[in-house]
Amino acid sequence: MNEKPILFNTEMVRAILSGKKTETRRLVKDQIPELKYASTKGMHGDYALFTIKPFFYAQRKAAYKPGDILYVRETWAGIKLGPKGKETTTYWYRADEDDDRMNPDDKWRPSIHMPKEAARIWLKVTNVRCERLQDMDEDDAYYEGFRGCPHEQTRFTIAVNRPFRNQNGEREADFIQVKCYGKNAENAAKYLKKGRKVSVVCKVRTGSYKKDDQTIYTTDFVVEEMEFLSSPQEDGAAAPEPAQAQPAQHASNVPQGYTAVNEDGLPF
Repeated sequence: MNEKPILFNTEMVRAILSGKKTETRRLVKDQIPELKYASTKGMHGDYALFTIKPFFYAQRKAAYKPGDILYVRETWAGIKLGPKGKETTTYWYRADEDDDRMNPDDKWRPSIHMPKEAARIWLKVTNVRCERLQDMDEDDAYYEGFRGCPHEQTRFTIAVNRPFRNQNGEREADFIQVKCYGKNAENAAKYLKKGRKVSVVCKVRTGSYKKDDQTIYTTDFVVEEMEFLSSPQEDGAAAPEPAQAQPAQHASNVPQGYTAVNEDGLPF
């Protein structure tokens, strides 16, 4: 286990403190032109592996690994308080304070210069993975702290009848939890209720994280398209707005950086 610094800008610090941000990303260092078209092969120990072309691979050491403890460097100020000659230094943080409280002689200092003893946020890395930037999806954006609409994420359970009957001639059903974003999430929150018939097209997203030295594997069903199969009159509800599959938004660059580092935590 190592203690290492990690830099976050003010908005990211606020997202961490509010519990919205539990993942972060870092660009791979020492990139070569061929990496632009490489595919990822995942992690091998502390190294991320990339397939450049058949039988030709590249590896880059990850900046962090599971178990590392990260102390967050953020924009800060060392404020001296008390009578002259007996001042004590207290730390203020730009994410909490307004400029109006600052004295003319006090100035905010960049995060890169923040000393370890001033750190107030400590994070534990639970997982590291490598990926291409364009492989980010809505889940990743959500865990990075992005909130783009009133109902940014909604979960619900659907009952799916099996195509055959059991020995007693009865229909059985599987209950599957799905989650959706954007307009689909907004319509689900407004118009779905128990017993209403709905058709969904989902993509399957798998992942893993470490807990107590054990690897926990996860499977999520993310709604891409949703259609209500019963009329509003039958359900006594207003007609929902049309929901279209929403493409994932990809950042053109990836600055900053689990953070919080959560279950799908810290890819660089």
